[in-house]
Amino acid sequence: MSPYLFMLIMKVLTFLIKLNVHDSEVFRYHCMCEEKEIVIVCFADDLFLFSYANTDSVKLISESLNDFKDCTLPVRYLGVPLASSALYVKDCKVLVDRVKQRVEIWKNKLLSFVRRLQLINSVLSSLQVHWSSVFLLLDTIIQDIERILRWFLWCQGELKCEKAKVK
Repeated sequence: MSPYLFMLIMKVLTFLIKLNVHDSEVFRYHCMCEEKEIVIVCFADDLFLFSYANTDSVKLISESLNDFKDCTLPVRYLGVPLASSALYVKDCKVLVDRVKQRVEIWKNKLLSFVRRLQLINSVLSSLQVHWSSVFLLLDTIIQDIERILRWFLWCQGELKCEKAKVK
């Protein structure tokens, strides 16, 4: 992961921890960090957390880390959503919708079989390959995309089944 992505994610974590510390009445700063109100420091690929050594302060930081683990990040990098956990079907619906949207735009054009095949190979498949280079896509998402590509190829964009062209 690039350092830029790390810094984007750490900005979210820093904001979450500082918000929880600011709203809390039980948190106590480390004695050397109290004047500047330092709780979290990030370097290249390191993270330092500072607090007074009491259970309330440590519990607050632990709860903040758990909140961060469960949060969804609305951040995109190169068109792919950043996620701190495995992808779910709802996270990949954007990809399926994007493929479906492209097919909807192209279905009104009179394209030959070869041109539809070329669009599938060069444009639509590249969307799936790009996402697959970042994440392991779920089987249901891959099947949905392949179904849309088949419909576009054989039915000229109409998302309904017809008789097969070849027996």
